[in-house]
Amino acid sequence: MSILTWCKWFIRLCSPNSFSDDICGDLEEEHTTISQSIKGKSNADLWMIQQTLKICIHFILSKNNLLSLLVSVAAISISFTMIVSVSWLSDLEDASVLSDAFWQQWLNGSTYQIFLEPVLWQSAPQAWSQPVDWNMWFYQPSVIYALISFYTLYKITAKLHLSITEYSLVSMLTLLIPYLIGNALFFFMDIKMTEAGPIVAFMWISTLYLILPISYQFINRLRMSERCFT
Repeated sequence: MSILTWCKWFIRLCSPNSFSDDICGDLEEEHTTISQSIKGKSNADLWMIQQTLKICIHFILSKNNLLSLLVSVAAISISFTMIVSVSWLSDLEDASVLSDAFWQQWLNGSTYQIFLEPVLWQSAPQAWSQPVDWNMWFYQPSVIYALISFYTLYKITAKLHLSITEYSLVSMLTLLIPYLIGNALFFFMDIKMTEAGPIVAFMWISTLYLILPISYQFINRLRMSERCFT
């Protein structure tokens, strides 16, 4: 395959369909002009490679693509952190490895503090070596909340034609509601340590169920908006 063919293939891969044919046509025409001039085919190929790199970098590093990458990394990182934490806590036999101050914060609703505990990350590999208890990941209240929330979000988005910003705010609220409910229960009720487990499970597992599907839908909306704009 010629340099021109490869460059056109990369441009079509990186650029929106509505742009790619016009871009490739203009570049091919200029490539032919340079090839037939005194500069020759070698210079024309070099020029084509330079233009292809500029165009591909422009589209790859677009605001929407960078935002999609950021959302993907954040969603995967949060999911991984929560999975590690839930797995580790489910196998925790000696609660004394965590300080009394930590447990006091835990009962005040600051359950996120577990993510900052060095002992979690130091001993997390041990939790991964244990057999997986799949029942632990199926928490009925979280399943119900996640299904209702995702369906409602889908319907609201379709009916109201939310903008990207509006969809982001509604999505964030959907993800935060379990945490806000859990914090309210910890704040207004005297929750004992033995009663905290189901509340924390609802706070965390509901978010874990929703974060990847919502992030995927958000990225799809970004791509759709880019196509509409172009």
